[in-house]
Amino acid sequence: MMSSVLKVWLLLLVAPTVHACSCRFPTVADALRNSPLVFAGQLTSLTYLDPLRYVEGRGKIGMRPRRVAATFRVSTVFKGPGDRTVVVHGINAAGGCASFSGKIGSKWIIFAARQTVGAASEWEGVLREGDTLTTIVPCSLSAQGERAAKIIEDLRALSK
Repeated sequence: MMSSVLKVWLLLLVAPTVHACSCRFPTVADALRNSPLVFAGQLTSLTYLDPLRYVEGRGKIGMRPRRVAATFRVSTVFKGPGDRTVVVHGINAAGGCASFSGKIGSKWIIFAARQTVGAASEWEGVLREGDTLTTIVPCSLSAQGERAAKIIEDLRALSK
């Protein structure tokens, strides 16, 4: 009879690799319903809030900062307040559920949420406790380029 330690060791050897972020992407209607803030806009600046470090996840490998602040000029608001400029904070981590990268000038659709920074949060040293930040909703349909254009088209069809 195998010992429990040996059984666990064998299980670890044959178990498939699991990534921190496994998304089942929602329909456009569900993404709209589940995101407090949805807007289309153009990326106007991307600020690195930490030094660059090696990050691997979601098929993307390279040097990235841990935390970023992306500023968007909003062209269309589908849900939420009508701000003309929105700063979206993101965390680049292995798994990449809420990571962010993009080229200045690229067009995006963003599904986001606003939250209050708590004590000992991931934003310590960048934001103060009690500050409000906007983050991409993990496993949402936030996208850029052609994919964003298709989602925007679908959102417009939903609003008719």
